[in-house]
Amino acid sequence: MIEKEFVLKKYGLTTRLVTEKDAEFIVKLRSDEKLSLFLNKTNSNIDEQEKWIKQYKIRESRGEEYYFVFLNEDLPIGLCRLYKFEPLSFTIGSWIFSSDAPKGTALLGDIITREIGFDLFPQKKLKFDVRKGNRNVLKYQHMFKPKVVDEDAENFYFELHKVDFEKYKVKFLRMLTN
Repeated sequence: MIEKEFVLKKYGLTTRLVTEKDAEFIVKLRSDEKLSLFLNKTNSNIDEQEKWIKQYKIRESRGEEYYFVFLNEDLPIGLCRLYKFEPLSFTIGSWIFSSDAPKGTALLGDIITREIGFDLFPQKKLKFDVRKGNRNVLKYQHMFKPKVVDEDAENFYFELHKVDFEKYKVKFLRMLTN
């Protein structure tokens, strides 16, 4: 379980749990048509987002879900979530970063979220889905050699084991830092 006051500084980013104060930032990112093209639609009303966050904080307090905000020099630049904690798996999603975020930080945010997930659930598989039209994200995800476990008209569904994530993460981080 993650502490209420969780803060992680890694790879030049600060990661913390979302609060109601992040509602405007969340709406701004998720209402951007270009950035949210491959995400589920979100209500663009800030008050409604605050209500959603209040309900999320209840799920967070029970260890059912974690929604992270990523900061660069104290400015919020991105979001990602861990959820659907099942006996053999957990899911990552809601990954979105500002177009103003420094190059590579969205990828680092994804890696950090996966690291947190595998720290919490080292024996479980990571599940995630990617929209078929999201070619750049598909290319990135394939670098970790995940297993395609299903697909439908809109999405590919993947699973990734910790050992594979760790193996390819090292190579990927080397590419980002060189």
